[in-house]
Amino acid sequence: MRFSGILQSLRRFIPRGRFGRSVAVLAGGTALGQIIVVLASPILTRLYGPDDFGVMAVYVSLLGIFSVVASLRYQLAIPLPREDGEAANVLALSLAIVLLVSLSAGFVVWLFGGRIAEWVNAPALRPHLWLLPLGIGMVGTYQIFSYWAMRKRAFNQIARTKIFQGLGSVLTQLGLGFLGLGPIGLLLGQVVGQTAGTTALATLAWKRDGEDLRRVHASELRRMAIRYKRFPLFSSWSAVLNALSVQVPTLMLSLFFGSAITGLYALSYRVMSLPMQFVGHSVAQVFLPTAVEAQRSGSIATTTEAIFRSLVRIAAPTLLLFALAAPELFAIVFGQKWLEAGIYTQWLAPWMFLLFVSAPLSMLPSVMEKQVQEASFHGVLLLSRMGALSIGGLLNSERVAVGAFAGVSTLCWFIYVLWAVRLSGNKIRRVLAIVFREALAILPLVLPVVLAKMLTDRDLYVLGATGISSVFVLLRWAKKLRSRGGDEAEETGS
Repeated sequence: MRFSGILQSLRRFIPRGRFGRSVAVLAGGTALGQIIVVLASPILTRLYGPDDFGVMAVYVSLLGIFSVVASLRYQLAIPLPREDGEAANVLALSLAIVLLVSLSAGFVVWLFGGRIAEWVNAPALRPHLWLLPLGIGMVGTYQIFSYWAMRKRAFNQIARTKIFQGLGSVLTQLGLGFLGLGPIGLLLGQVVGQTAGTTALATLAWKRDGEDLRRVHASELRRMAIRYKRFPLFSSWSAVLNALSVQVPTLMLSLFFGSAITGLYALSYRVMSLPMQFVGHSVAQVFLPTAVEAQRSGSIATTTEAIFRSLVRIAAPTLLLFALAAPELFAIVFGQKWLEAGIYTQWLAPWMFLLFVSAPLSMLPSVMEKQVQEASFHGVLLLSRMGALSIGGLLNSERVAVGAFAGVSTLCWFIYVLWAVRLSGNKIRRVLAIVFREALAILPLVLPVVLAKMLTDRDLYVLGATGISSVFVLLRWAKKLRSRGGDEAEETGS
């Protein structure tokens, strides 16, 4: 087949609707960036040990907690104004706050860096804490310009930055790993990976919308700060609580069990979150401006249901299949010392499924200005997770800690999904039926893996069965894409 014929065949699998195409572009760029990370992971796990990954996990946790409020969540308001001039003032306001927060973080690290390292039981992190304020500033700036790009539907440009991020992170970590520099290689690679592409997005915004950006005025900044004050007052607290609840296992596992166990959990979480990186975050980014329009037109319920159904069909077979074979896959791909991380992966799978399918739903509280209720949820989630991890710490059992954490996370996010479904105007019974039907449909597809695990203890046999089930899943996806002509979101006219 000629190259042009191959391209024409591939185009049939690209959704035709604007929403579907935007998700495909973002997910494709993210997938390429993450594929680079995945391919490098077996090398990285041999250049760096669990302790090194544990130090990186603690740093990423601290960065994740502070970077979510780098602009006090004003970046979420960038897509909301009808006029570009107002949005430009929100962008400028966000940048000013990021600068202030980064400088404040640098001052805190200078004064209390040693104590911070002691609190999280990661003394190896102390010499590298200077990266924290730098990372906050760079991540915050990237977030701001990516939301401007979302407003302009410049999803191609965002997708390119995802590729740059994966490539920059891997090259940095591999290069410094071969030099034997220890955890600083992972940390620098993380900073590069999270911020690559910022300059490209900023340049694009200035070239396309420089006239609006040049009209930024101090009085307008103040007006926008007041107009969208619910974001710093409520959404920022919700974001902090959410970040804490996501990062608290890393910090508490480090506190109770040290860097090695933290590194095992970190690799498990890193691998399990790949579907979120591939599709979930891409859908959420595209869904935000789409949801704003759907809310204005009264079609938010049908839009949300269609996207939810598509995500369930992607996540259910993928996560179930991977979870079944996780211990064997981790031992083969990353080395026998990472087998325990595969067991953790099995426990985390139900939570990650709910997190994946709720990716677009998490945008609804911002669109409908329900930040208070969302903050309450994340507060309960944080307390539940801290309680679960504390039980494991008191029992001196890392398995109890991780298992209890996974259990309460699954329960809380199940309740969140039901609330968000009601918020969108959909019936809970209807979306539960979607999940139930999909579960029944995929059980025969994963049967080879189930039989392999029951009849043999050979890792390679389980790996082969996983490959067979993967082919079944891919064939099912291809059949649905051909028969429906693309993503169901197209049917909503979005």
